[in-house]
Amino acid sequence: MTAQAATTDTLTDARTRSVALARRLAVRLAPSAVPGLVMLLLARYHLGKPTLGWDELATLSACRRTVGQMWELAKHMDGVIAPYYLFMHFWTDVFGTSEIAMRLPSALAVAGAVALAGELGRRLFGGVTGFTAAMMLTLVPSLTYYAQEARGYGLALFFATLATLLCYRAAERRTWPAWAFYALAMAGAVFAHMFTIVILLGHAVIVWLRVPGRERLRWAAVLALPLLAAAPLVYLGIHQQGTQLSWMPKPEWRDLSTAPATIFGSNINGIGSAASSRIVAIAFVFIGLALAVRAKRGVVAELATLAVAPPLILIAVSILRSPMWMPRYALSAVVPLTLLAAASLIGPDRPLRRTVWVRAALVLAILLPMQFTVNPAVRLTDIHVGGDYRAMARELELQHASAQDGILYGANTVWGLRGAVDYYVPQAYRPTDVLIKKTGVQRGQLSANENWPPENYIGTQQQMWFVCILVTTPTATDPLHLQKVDNRIIALLKQYKVAKIWRSKNLFLLRFEKLPG
Repeated sequence: MTAQAATTDTLTDARTRSVALARRLAVRLAPSAVPGLVMLLLARYHLGKPTLGWDELATLSACRRTVGQMWELAKHMDGVIAPYYLFMHFWTDVFGTSEIAMRLPSALAVAGAVALAGELGRRLFGGVTGFTAAMMLTLVPSLTYYAQEARGYGLALFFATLATLLCYRAAERRTWPAWAFYALAMAGAVFAHMFTIVILLGHAVIVWLRVPGRERLRWAAVLALPLLAAAPLVYLGIHQQGTQLSWMPKPEWRDLSTAPATIFGSNINGIGSAASSRIVAIAFVFIGLALAVRAKRGVVAELATLAVAPPLILIAVSILRSPMWMPRYALSAVVPLTLLAAASLIGPDRPLRRTVWVRAALVLAILLPMQFTVNPAVRLTDIHVGGDYRAMARELELQHASAQDGILYGANTVWGLRGAVDYYVPQAYRPTDVLIKKTGVQRGQLSANENWPPENYIGTQQQMWFVCILVTTPTATDPLHLQKVDNRIIALLKQYKVAKIWRSKNLFLLRFEKLPG
């Protein structure tokens, strides 16, 4: 054989090995990488379009404070969210406080959770099932919504999914380092949102079914880390329950039947079709729990516990003790439910046949309309519980508002609206907050302390503004019915007349002019 022929054979072998390696990497990484990238693109699309909602304005207020001021806030309220606020404090120091910068951690976290779900599905059922499940997750409205909200739910979903994946890995390897990585991920989930700790029941089932005898003691031992992480948050949560969770309605047992739909995002803040989303979510449950049993009963039991435990525990505690049930607190249940549904439709450990890919394509095609119906509504300007504050800022500019004017804020919406005006209204057009006595920062709270009564602090201004949000409006176009319950309106009407009422859905901005004499 000539030297040239030998070189040619060597190059051919190298190409063959490279192609084989590329195929193996594609088979291994595609179920996670492709859906994760798709979710990131969807999360990034119009990421800065919605204005900051009330909860996001709380995040903004907290992360702008010093570490000491954040500790004072944590002692009074939002103590269970303090780790997230601390993270956002350092994040915004680097990336700023624009809407996109504030929401980017959530977008990255949800995209990462989708990628991890694809890898989890690949390990449990096979590559096609993992890919299908992860792509199904990109169509879930609640994931898109919380990927575009500056709160800790996206990070909690990421760490919960990572902890579950590492729990399976540690149950397989049974080494101290593997369990340590799992414990770190679980601690991250608890720090992101305290209620994520309920997934430990699902992890207990995984350990019980996969880890023999004394080996289970390692899992029990490493639980010290997430439990220690949760302890101060539980303490703060118990002592702040009256201020933190008092607004929550008490659920009923029948709420369990609607939990899947609400977790998946039916009727998020009044958008979307609750009926259609409920059908999809319930279908996921029944398909996953009934049909997937034919595949791997142990895996189904593990994933079913991971899916059912969060809403069941939170609803049960809410009924038996005190309210703490919100669908977003059980967001981690979306991943196991979707994995079960994908496994039932695709089937586990199937060879890569065309029929499998056709089935996967059909599943995604059936669910794709959700991307064009509910998900666009998630990006509405005022979807994050608040109002179109940019339009309000433009109105103040058009009406030539200035620091010589005064502004009052409606009762029960004071802290959110103060933050919105401070964030969206340029200094040149921002009226003076005439009632403020102590800022929220000075009080160690979110809300400021106001001077009272209001009539003692108005009257010298020729023009006054009143801004409020009405969740329900008995007189839809006239918020002046508030004069029956809000002393601020009563005080204004004694010395001023209404010159203009501006409205954007439930957000109202009233301009008052001084009465003659």
